[in-house]
Amino acid sequence: MFKILFVCTGNTCRSSMAEALAKQIIADRQLQDELMVSSAGISAMKGMPAAEQAVEVMSRQGIDLTGHRASMVNKNILTETDLVLTMTDSHKAALRGQVPEDKLYILGEYAGEPGNISDPIGGPVEVYQQCAQQLARLIAKAIERALA
Repeated sequence: MFKILFVCTGNTCRSSMAEALAKQIIADRQLQDELMVSSAGISAMKGMPAAEQAVEVMSRQGIDLTGHRASMVNKNILTETDLVLTMTDSHKAALRGQVPEDKLYILGEYAGEPGNISDPIGGPVEVYQQCAQQLARLIAKAIERALA
């Protein structure tokens, strides 16, 4: 089982949506026996729910994010993970030294579209929707690469 961890700052917006979207892609492609995904934040407040706008955007896609609770990146999670995909270069820099370089990437970098994924926190639903669309596209490419 190949394990992917999505990392952002608080684990209430980007990485929580990334985890949910990846789980949907994995289910749609019947890859449950090959891939497992999770998410965490480098500055997460453990137990915080996903942002309202993230919940709304995911529900529009038939994904229930209401049960999500933020978790903090820790040594155990990093050790058990095969691939760590961050949302920005600053997240990657924060984890450098804790994760081998060959398993630490910015999501866009790993998917072949370098660049950071902007934090939608505090923005309207439309900003979250744009973020989710970007995440879905990049995650699909990242899964293809991970399975290659």
